[in-house]
Amino acid sequence: MTASPELLLQTLRERFQLRHFRDGQLETLDAVLDGRHTLLVMPTGSGKSLCYQLPAVLDNEGVVLVISPLIALMQDQVRALERRGIAAAALHSLRSAEEQATILRRMATGLYRLVYVAPERLRSAAFTQALPVGRVQMLAVDEAHCISQWGHDFRPAYLEIHKTWEALGQPTVLATTATATPLVQDDILRQLHIEGAARVVTGFNRPNLFFEVRHAPDEDAKLEQLLAALPAENAGSTIVYAGTKRAAEELADIIGEVKGLAAAYYHGGVEPEVRRRVQARFMQNRVQVLVATNAFGLGVDKADVRAVIHWDIPGSPEAYYQEAGRAGRDGKPARCLLLYTAADRALQEWFINNDAPDADRLARLHEALGRAGVGRDGRRTAGEAELRRRVGLSDIKLRVGISLLQGAGVLDDQGRDGGDLVFTLAEGVPFEAEAIMARVERFRAHKRALLDEMIRYAETEGCRRRVLLGYFGDPDGAPVVPCCDNCAKG
Repeated sequence: MTASPELLLQTLRERFQLRHFRDGQLETLDAVLDGRHTLLVMPTGSGKSLCYQLPAVLDNEGVVLVISPLIALMQDQVRALERRGIAAAALHSLRSAEEQATILRRMATGLYRLVYVAPERLRSAAFTQALPVGRVQMLAVDEAHCISQWGHDFRPAYLEIHKTWEALGQPTVLATTATATPLVQDDILRQLHIEGAARVVTGFNRPNLFFEVRHAPDEDAKLEQLLAALPAENAGSTIVYAGTKRAAEELADIIGEVKGLAAAYYHGGVEPEVRRRVQARFMQNRVQVLVATNAFGLGVDKADVRAVIHWDIPGSPEAYYQEAGRAGRDGKPARCLLLYTAADRALQEWFINNDAPDADRLARLHEALGRAGVGRDGRRTAGEAELRRRVGLSDIKLRVGISLLQGAGVLDDQGRDGGDLVFTLAEGVPFEAEAIMARVERFRAHKRALLDEMIRYAETEGCRRRVLLGYFGDPDGAPVVPCCDNCAKG
């Protein structure tokens, strides 16, 4: 399908109430409407979603299938589309069985222009059967850095996308992300099996952000700097990122008590319904300072965040820029502050050294999977809760262990049935723990190199913006004033 620039601009104005295309949008639309697979790398808040939403409006026959990592992100986009009169739905685990069945039925009859799903949903036979070959005109992969094993937010389920793409007749693919180095870009296209795709990279520079690092000799001094950096009441929203759940809770309490600001905490250990309420209060400006782990933020579109403060140093420039980039989405000046002590490196090194099961637990996991019952269809099922108990793994390490076995060709993860893992074990493929752990160590070496880059940013005496842009391979040399704390020193 092709469309003239005049038709695209008319659709932009009439259906999305926007006056002009932003840098990179028209080039991306031309590519995907011409049937070319495309990777779009565009800064946070620059309008990546328009590049798969507008084509859905132009085509009254097919559907755009959007792979999205977060339920909240799906729901926000569906609500925005419905307000514009565009038929869309989000298929996720919070919906009842009856609601999911209704959406699948409507998908099969072509009632939706866009359907949002998590990558794990692609393993469902009922879902793929509701999308006959030829019905999907475009497969949009949002937050595509999640597919890269070299990215900062790797999510194993993304590795299954290419199988669904092939089963659907290989529709046009649009992969979007805000943060991807050339290495990660290459890996995204390789994992999606579209190595020859067009690339639209608009640059990473956010001129309205001011970058700053404050060094502290210890945590007491760091706390003083944090409290001093917080805005006055009613002076805009602030996100404070902490490296641990405990730190998030403690800092939120201190900020509320000492500064008298409306503060709350958010992390993966909080019940989902409580997290949703906290996020809603933050979006409604009933919480001024949100202290969170990296569990918060992906897909959150709050325009008036005036500051993002990092209590702990993130593990990579990608993670830092993704989180810092949640400031100033309205284009107005915003502050990105990193509080840094030399001892901060130890926390990230601990995360790196404990990111996967050791060889012994991996062997126990493989043994436990081998004892699982085999159904008539040749597939095995194993309860995840029982696996965690028997092997002695956390929920996250169990998922990582399964991913490692899958990557080694030992196991084919075929999805979930309630709380059970559904899988097959490859016949004749030996389990070689040493080879798998060698792969783990290669990933860890890569993560340590990324941490070194983050330390370099924290300790540089040069322009911090140039350090970040150079890391992403962005040659943008246009001067920005004000730029960063080092440039301000003159």
